[in-house]
Amino acid sequence: MNELRRSIAPLVLHLTGGLGNELFQVSAALYSSESKNISIEWVLGKPRVNISGFPQIECYELPPGINLLGRSKNSWFARKTTGYLLRSSIEPKWLEKNLVYQLLTKILGFVS
Repeated sequence: MNELRRSIAPLVLHLTGGLGNELFQVSAALYSSESKNISIEWVLGKPRVNISGFPQIECYELPPGINLLGRSKNSWFARKTTGYLLRSSIEPKWLEKNLVYQLLTKILGFVS
């Protein structure tokens, strides 16, 4: 089993899913970041939100060094590209297994 790579650089966590997923993602980020400086970006991943319109994890006291980034306006293309890259890395279809196709979609993901 591969261990998570530890990083000293500040980490940006792209939050997605419900409260359980959010807690898991934050704990994995805490484990993999020795610096404990973690910024949570939550607009692109479209996590479930509370009554205030913020991610559900915002209702809890987060450890020091974890910052919830403000709302940002991302384009429709950026949101779709992010969702696609996440889905295709977990459960790729036959075309998405092609190395040339993978390279092109990753380049498009960085451009957006």
